[in-house]
Amino acid sequence: MTERSDRKARGGIQDALSARFPFRGDISRRITASMTLYAVCVILLIGAVSYACVDLLIRKNLRLSMESSARQQAVKLSTSLDSLQEGLSHLSRNSLLINAMIDRVRSSRGDLERRVEERTAELSVANEELLRLNLEKEMAIDRLREALDKISTLRGLLPICAKELYGEYGENLT
Repeated sequence: MTERSDRKARGGIQDALSARFPFRGDISRRITASMTLYAVCVILLIGAVSYACVDLLIRKNLRLSMESSARQQAVKLSTSLDSLQEGLSHLSRNSLLINAMIDRVRSSRGDLERRVEERTAELSVANEELLRLNLEKEMAIDRLREALDKISTLRGLLPICAKELYGEYGENLT
């Protein structure tokens, strides 16, 4: 760059700064202006660092809060899982009891069916015996009727036979 353009460039910066900060004059005013500018920069830097620290603290606090909430949820979930496992344990025990009862009912039903079959066989034998005895009774009744019919016939013939055999006296015998 040439000296002229360099001066022109410096002049443009000085003109822009001199509008805000008066640099012309004695050295103490320039130092005061520089210090003021430095203080403003430091304040802005402190503000930026403070913002970053506050943002970091907020994020950390939020993360801790979320972790605490997550821990609480994990504890609740763990409690729920324990309760669920206990419920499943009760269901398992109840299932075993129900299965044992079902086995006993099946066994009892098998025993009952066996006893019914035995009793049915006994009743069949008894029924056959009763049918045989009833048949014998009917046959005995028929024989007795036949015998009674013969006796009735003989009773009717007896006076006739007595009269023939004994005459007049035979009527009084019957």
